[in-house]
Amino acid sequence: SRAILIHNNNGYKLLSNDHKPNLPQEKSRIMKMGGEVRKGKEYKVNDDNAIFPYRVYKKGEDYPGLAMSRSLGDLNAKSVGVSNEPEIVKTKFQENDLGIVIASDGLWEYVSNEEVVKVITKNLNECQEKHNCDVIVNELQELARERFLEKGKYIDDISIIVILRK
Repeated sequence: SRAILIHNNNGYKLLSNDHKPNLPQEKSRIMKMGGEVRKGKEYKVNDDNAIFPYRVYKKGEDYPGLAMSRSLGDLNAKSVGVSNEPEIVKTKFQENDLGIVIASDGLWEYVSNEEVVKVITKNLNECQEKHNCDVIVNELQELARERFLEKGKYIDDISIIVILRK
């Protein structure tokens, strides 16, 4: 998951880090708990390409195979060093801030921060007039879904929260 703060000038600020198991600090914690980080089994993105994401495993086993290093509620993954400790960032909205987008890796896998900003700014007026951000969330989900389908048949879960300033 990732959170970004959207600025009024088409910019953004990262509010979180992507917790990937191959990051040095995350990998170190996982290894100390008896887990290991290695490239996972491939999943086809098209006929010519395959992705081998880094995943967390119990040493010498093929489970749990989680492609993130922090998770809530997965006791099996916790036993091999996946942490449930959240990353907490405090920030105050400034005059030029529009809002925050919090989304799962299903969005961020193939949709850039910049593309998310464009969708927000394009639909901002409609969203504010209706007091409903469904138009933004739906467009972002559809964009992510299309990108997955361009790569193959697999579509990850795509969870998105949009919080706009009044």
